[in-house]
Amino acid sequence: MKKILFSGIAAATLACSLTSCIKTSEPENRLSTKVPTGVLISTAGSSTATVSSSVFDFNFDLVKGTAAVGTNIVVSSTDAIKFTTDEIKYSQSYWDFENARHEVISIDGSNVGKTTDGKLVNSFKCSLNSMAYIPPQLEGVPEPTLPLCNIGGNVYYKYVDASFKVGDDTMVRTFWPDATFRGDTECNYTDRTTGQAKTFKGNSAQYRVIMDLKKNTASVVIYNAKFAENMPEIKGIVMANLPLKFDASGYSIVGNDSVPYVVEAGKLVSNPAYKMTEFTFASSGDLTKGNCSFTIRGGFNCNFSGKYLNIPTTAK
Repeated sequence: MKKILFSGIAAATLACSLTSCIKTSEPENRLSTKVPTGVLISTAGSSTATVSSSVFDFNFDLVKGTAAVGTNIVVSSTDAIKFTTDEIKYSQSYWDFENARHEVISIDGSNVGKTTDGKLVNSFKCSLNSMAYIPPQLEGVPEPTLPLCNIGGNVYYKYVDASFKVGDDTMVRTFWPDATFRGDTECNYTDRTTGQAKTFKGNSAQYRVIMDLKKNTASVVIYNAKFAENMPEIKGIVMANLPLKFDASGYSIVGNDSVPYVVEAGKLVSNPAYKMTEFTFASSGDLTKGNCSFTIRGGFNCNFSGKYLNIPTTAK
């Protein structure tokens, strides 16, 4: 019998922004859970896209080693993508990440079923993954919202990383609207003392994207910000309520001539010294990676590239 541990970090005290997960009573050889996610729907030949919030319903047969995945994605007031897949073989892998043991469950298949209106669901790639970066606690900045699910009476966070086609022309991808990206930042600037051109590279900064899908805005929090060798590390810089745009490639957040807030003594204080004359954060592809470029008044030109979800090669 396959055993699904749903190992990772318990998150019973954290609230979920999109929906709650429901505990069910079921036979010993079966296990089910519901996991919330954001969804991006695009159509071939169109540059526009639709964004929705949904819940993926996972039903596992522990004896057969199969899973059926269901969801009801509201596209508009008159259109929805609703289906439950056939039973698909799942695989498990285990990884050490952020000082904890994590399980990744992968469910992939072609031609896995049909929607309620008869469209084929194909090229189905889906995993449940908890190897995401969680931002540090910082007074003055909201606690993260996580995709919570109930497994055997315990609450865990599990990210739905899925992509699939519906019919011939519709592509569906998932994302989480409160994601913290880690990676490398490179900043070019001129030393004020020597006048020399310098480059600073670091990986301590973290970039958190907090979306408001109803208002189409996003705030970007840069934790542990440092843009020059001799610059002291700033605990938090906040770019608040910037325009958020989704299209067929993914999403972008742009804010030019924006004065950010700096976290000081647990409060957000506007600080013109870090005015962003140009700022862009964008994510495309499977929406687990992000790139940020910005120019700070005073001549700092910075670029960041990183990811919020770690995807093992054996789990894709």
